[in-house]
Amino acid sequence: MEDTPDKRAAHIERVELDRQIEELTAKLVADKPMSTITEHHDGLMALHKLQRERRAAFRRENGYPP
Repeated sequence: MEDTPDKRAAHIERVELDRQIEELTAKLVADKPMSTITEHHDGLMALHKLQRERRAAFRRENGYPP
């Protein structure tokens, strides 16, 4: 598989999204007793958005169509 600037950029984006997902997951787990239902729901929705973005970056990184 040829390494292109687009694939490298997608890899960098995916690694950053992995970091954000890890941080948000840790926050959601740690805040469990202190957060409201709304805050927890918002956090889960943000996590879902990051996961979709990560999936798209992974596909670009590996040369799959969007």
